[in-house]
Amino acid sequence: MPLGIWVEQHRNPKMHQVDPKRGKILRNIEPNRFVTGVTYVAKELWRGTWEEKKSDLRRVDPQSAEALELIEMPQGVGVSGGTSGMVKGVQKPKRKSKAVLAQ
Repeated sequence: MPLGIWVEQHRNPKMHQVDPKRGKILRNIEPNRFVTGVTYVAKELWRGTWEEKKSDLRRVDPQSAEALELIEMPQGVGVSGGTSGMVKGVQKPKRKSKAVLAQ
């Protein structure tokens, strides 16, 4: 996969992989849920979602946009790039298998 940075589009939710040198969009992913942020860490693409008072983190296949793993946030905790000024860390649970998340 070509290198690039991932950014989310708030309205009409999309995730874009952008070439940081040229600013060119390399590809788009259209998720089936509202996206509140994206990150690419340890060769894994993750997106935050928040709908109807429920929030989660999803590991996403960068080619197909399929959600591969889900980490649900506790009630009242949201994943957002909002203006709170807070940085939250999430410790990923150990994986027992390569189970695919059904959407």
